Amino acid sequence: MKANNEEFITLCASNGIEGIDIVNELMRFNVLDQLISSNASSREWGVTPEDLYALAEKSTVESFGSVPYDLNTFQIYMVLLLRLNSLISSAIPVFWMV
Repeated sequence: MKANNEEFITLCASNGIEGIDIVNELMRFNVLDQLISSNASSREWGVTPEDLYALAEKSTVESFGSVPYDLNTFQIYMVLLLRLNSLISSAIPVFWMV
């Protein structure tokens, strides 16, 4: 788990995200998790990276600022966070193309 945390921090730093901004990104992903977990359609049919990215751009910008990376980098973040097993409810299928 420590290696995954370090990998996440390194990825953040490589995209210019450091310090408190890393916490903001973790909170952004936590909000996304809550949003998709509360959506019956997501629980039944799953969610694509494109859907999550669009949701992040639509629903988290006011609280956390603009999404500071593109869709491809977003997918890498999500894979790391799934490995950390801290986000995205296990009952929701997530369709990754990484």
